[in-house]
Amino acid sequence: MDSLLNGGQIRALALAMAAIVLAVSLSGCIQTELGRSLLFKEEKKKVEYGVSPILDSLNYEFNTYTASTNTDQENFEVKEGARWVAITISVTICVLYPSSILDRIQDQPDPDPVRFVNVLITDPENNILFYTFSSSTVCNLDPFVKPMPGLWKVQVFAQGRGIDDPNPLSDEKFYDGYSISGSINQPI
Repeated sequence: MDSLLNGGQIRALALAMAAIVLAVSLSGCIQTELGRSLLFKEEKKKVEYGVSPILDSLNYEFNTYTASTNTDQENFEVKEGARWVAITISVTICVLYPSSILDRIQDQPDPDPVRFVNVLITDPENNILFYTFSSSTVCNLDPFVKPMPGLWKVQVFAQGRGIDDPNPLSDEKFYDGYSISGSINQPI
């Protein structure tokens, strides 16, 4: 059986097809990148995530008989694609004192000052969340899921007092204070 095309004709036809494809691709009618991506599938890079601590310097203990104030601030950066930010606020406001301290407290100009911890959390668009605490508590805030990328700010304004037990046989301390910690899950 005879072939319709011989070897020379096949080569000429292949060369003509190659010339046509080259001319059309140079004219912009065919996108070579599209053809390449269809022919050669590339694997997408897998994004690796990690959990890292944030807010490690936001803690304070009051240590004066009279009420004093303290302000504190820490910023942290959220990367594009972060999964969540978790924040825990621990507050201590002492209410039970031994009798050896109660006498000293009553002698102060303001024996029962207002004591509190205010926490402000600001996102990159200046949306503010405000929390006020006036008693001892541990508060795990609901995680910020898919948080907005950018610079976040946590500010604290607190008022409290701290008293060491004057009894020489005791090493107890009665300090108001706070501790704020957190973690973030984001691309490494």
